[in-house]
Amino acid sequence: MIENFKISSRKLIEISIGVLLSCLLYFPLSMHWIQRSDTYVLFGTFMLLGGFLVWIMHQKPNLKTIIFIGVLFRLLLVPYIPSLSQDFYRYLWDGSIQLEGFNPYVSKPSDLLNQVSFPYANQIYEAMGSLHNNNYSNYPPFSQWIYLLAAKVYYGELISPILILRLFTLLGEVLVCVFGIKLLKYFRVSPTLIGWFILNPLIILESFGNLHFEALMAGLCLAGLYHIFQNKLIFSSLFFSLAISTKLLPIFFLPVLFKFCSFKFFKRFIVCCGVFILITWIPYIDYNLISNYTQTLNLWFVNFEFNASLHYLLKEIHYLFYDFNIIKRIGPYTPFIIISIILLISFIRKNNTPKSVLESCLLILTIYFFISTTVHPWYIIFILVFGMMLGYVYTMIWSLTVLWSYWAYQSAGFAESLAIIAIEYGLVYSCFIIEMFRGPLLIKKPKEIKYFRFN
Repeated sequence: MIENFKISSRKLIEISIGVLLSCLLYFPLSMHWIQRSDTYVLFGTFMLLGGFLVWIMHQKPNLKTIIFIGVLFRLLLVPYIPSLSQDFYRYLWDGSIQLEGFNPYVSKPSDLLNQVSFPYANQIYEAMGSLHNNNYSNYPPFSQWIYLLAAKVYYGELISPILILRLFTLLGEVLVCVFGIKLLKYFRVSPTLIGWFILNPLIILESFGNLHFEALMAGLCLAGLYHIFQNKLIFSSLFFSLAISTKLLPIFFLPVLFKFCSFKFFKRFIVCCGVFILITWIPYIDYNLISNYTQTLNLWFVNFEFNASLHYLLKEIHYLFYDFNIIKRIGPYTPFIIISIILLISFIRKNNTPKSVLESCLLILTIYFFISTTVHPWYIIFILVFGMMLGYVYTMIWSLTVLWSYWAYQSAGFAESLAIIAIEYGLVYSCFIIEMFRGPLLIKKPKEIKYFRFN
């Protein structure tokens, strides 16, 4: 049950101050009064929003208050047209060309510009940017289904497809809340920890605002894991396969489940997931599908660099001895390093309780993004979801400091600040190391549960 809505007058005043000041920052963002190129103003806004989140959560609001505030913040962004990220225009492009019979995994936007006829195609093409224009789509098939649905209501006005996409991001956030609260109660910790997700500016801006589907992936993945813990085959495999077909990352968790599940259940689970995933891919099957999609995914390992940590450190050391970028040397081996880490964590750790499974999933994600060459802000949403349930403060610090990476989009052109990146990861790594020795700092002496049953 959700706690009573009653709250003391003093707390209500203190929370109201934090909420009011946060609204005064979300509103100009929603109205595009603050642009991505307004470097100092945007950086200050993110800093203040993070501070107000900590202020509000420090007052320990009850669950109803958290949900009420979360709804209020999102209402301010309902009419917002994404301006901090260009990805939305690619979603609309992919959905629109599907309506005209083109496969987004087979045709690059640059090859189709003179063949499509949907409204304002040229403007959308330009808004996407050269990175999207010259590459095949990298978004998995369930996401493409949603883009197609959004494109069906697109007649030249952006707000209609935006509202469709926003409903799905909201669905993902609701799934995270519903199953996150269930798991928090099972772990015998306060369900108000979900406030670090509901009120987090990363979620409000990058999921609900900029329409990235990481929260939808996380919600579906959490629903799948919850039903695995309940030993429900069909629901678990359906949710988990949809999570993989939204964004590919949950596929990393399959080996972790091997020890938790019986061999019979695990075997059936893999088969069911495979069937459901195949169904989502059927409309896009083409002779060139595998080669094109592999080529696109490979770009993340050998071409793209943004807001990295260990990679940038190794890169600077490498430049002391060689005059070429290390990404070309280590990029092809990165997938094998990641697979090795996943298998190591999956088979060395016990992974025999729901909590240990979630801890392994979080550890895999953390190491993956520590060694990644590209870490956009919305990527950290998945880490925040697991960290929030387990009480790891480093994930919450990361969710706030990762927004600082927008410093790179300056009016004079793209230019990352290594100093800001160093501060960001200095805070994250410091807290991570402390919590690896002392345990999650947000939960005092968490209890181990040997026999688990969900209500």
